[in-house]
Amino acid sequence: MQDMDTTYRLVALGDSSNVGQTAATPQLAKLVPGNLYREGNRLGIERTDWVDHFGKPKVHRTTLIEAESRPGEWKIGPDSDQP
Repeated sequence: MQDMDTTYRLVALGDSSNVGQTAATPQLAKLVPGNLYREGNRLGIERTDWVDHFGKPKVHRTTLIEAESRPGEWKIGPDSDQP
């Protein structure tokens, strides 16, 4: 099996162009949402596993690992209460 790196980011469910910054953990993804905006959408956390492909990173798989049950449930950004 190849070595894999994993990244996480916030995504607005129902709008594939509305995503946050890539982070090393799901908790950090909530702290660095980047230009992500809610517009009444629920948020989710996407996990992406990367593999080396001739010296360049290539997506192996991307999966949704967590999602809000209602819009606005998660506090995001540097003012959130995440550890």
